[in-house]
Amino acid sequence: MAKTEGQTPMLSLQSIYLRAGTIEMSEHFHPNLPGIRLVPLLRTADCKYACNRTELRAEDGGEEALHWCQFISRFHFVYVLPKEDGSQHEEDEIEAHRLASITAEIAAVYNLGGEDFPDAEMLRHWANNNVLLHTWPYWREYCHNTLLRMGLPVTMIPLINLAPQQGQDVSAE
Repeated sequence: MAKTEGQTPMLSLQSIYLRAGTIEMSEHFHPNLPGIRLVPLLRTADCKYACNRTELRAEDGGEEALHWCQFISRFHFVYVLPKEDGSQHEEDEIEAHRLASITAEIAAVYNLGGEDFPDAEMLRHWANNNVLLHTWPYWREYCHNTLLRMGLPVTMIPLINLAPQQGQDVSAE
């Protein structure tokens, strides 16, 4: 496998694109009524990934193999009604209080230098760091524009921070 210093396979970003998206609004909710309080919830799901080999035929008749890995990140934004006591919604309560939601699956495709595919641990690490760093701006833009188109107040999705939080043991990863 083609590797750089530190035994990391050479993955070079080839493309990022929206694979799927859904938007939903409760049929009994009107986003422009005055005085409605909305609580934004932002969730990310695990990133799915797979590596593939594709045979390409050149114009001169020769063949070449392209090795690539695709990572699909799933992001979810929900507006819910606030709880009367002001506490946070539990995961199993969110659907019952959901007023509007936006979900997106954003794919990042990387070309692989060499013929051997990375192992599962390396792919998991890449998905939790590099892929998230590459796809997060696309998610922020998609969510922001979709909120505008839905007539909902825009909640600014924060910039991503992959640095360990203060006091976190980085060797635990």
